[in-house]
Amino acid sequence: MSSRGSIGLVCLLIVSLLLVVCQSTYTLLAADYRYIKTYIRQKQVVYAVSSGLQALERATSGLAIDVSVSVDERLLPNDTLSVSMSSYNSSGVKWLVCKGTSEDIELSMVQGVFSVPSSESNLYEHTLVSNIFRIDPTTVLEGSTQDYTAMDKGDFVEFDVANYARYAFATPSSDGWSAGLGRSVFVEPLSGSMRLPNNRTVRGTAVFVSYGDITVGAGSTYPDRLQLLANGNIIIGSNVRLDNVLIVAGNSVQVSQGSRVSGKILARKGIVVEKNTLIRDLPKEKLTIATDKYLW
Repeated sequence: MSSRGSIGLVCLLIVSLLLVVCQSTYTLLAADYRYIKTYIRQKQVVYAVSSGLQALERATSGLAIDVSVSVDERLLPNDTLSVSMSSYNSSGVKWLVCKGTSEDIELSMVQGVFSVPSSESNLYEHTLVSNIFRIDPTTVLEGSTQDYTAMDKGDFVEFDVANYARYAFATPSSDGWSAGLGRSVFVEPLSGSMRLPNNRTVRGTAVFVSYGDITVGAGSTYPDRLQLLANGNIIIGSNVRLDNVLIVAGNSVQVSQGSRVSGKILARKGIVVEKNTLIRDLPKEKLTIATDKYLW
């Protein structure tokens, strides 16, 4: 083969290699573009739907709706984004629904706003409500002119455990407690009882509902809003701190020694408060809790 032919063959090979490289580069860039475009679109949908849900939440609080949704035309000039909002009531729960769609991306966010059970009851004017009280003399009651009261027969607040169960999440795993509760409802099975962990600081608002008992583990701290609702007993372990809580027990409530409870305690049968405890009253309007569900 002549040297000229060899050079031509080498040039052909180089050109072929360059074409393969260019094709591969184009394929990778196209894939990256599709990924980036999808990522941007997802972020836009999440922002839009979150804004819509926040507006619905403000509207339920008596505030005006103010939603602004924008798509960055420079990044995705041919995309369209649609958002719809609605609300409905079901079994004492007000559900707020916001849905967003952009091309092949669809996201729904649903929020349930739970009022306290029998929220109009005048029993909420009192810090402690029960038929029987055993309160240690070292207990400190703060913040209320009506510290505790014995209920009239048949006047106890009622709540529907099955209603809460319809909208509940699974009980947190060990890692879940550390990550925080978000805004969630947790319900134990029909015959079960619920035990919250010892020696943990757990963030997030939540509703814990049990067909049986609820025990709050010793040494734990819950700085955010909480509802504990049980058909049976509710036991607050020693040295527990509950900063904003509603406790409703179909049987009895025990607050163990050294605990600090800010909120309302209602028990059908009896309340036992051990030594060196502090119970601080909170007004009933602070006891509404919401739960979020995110559905791609």
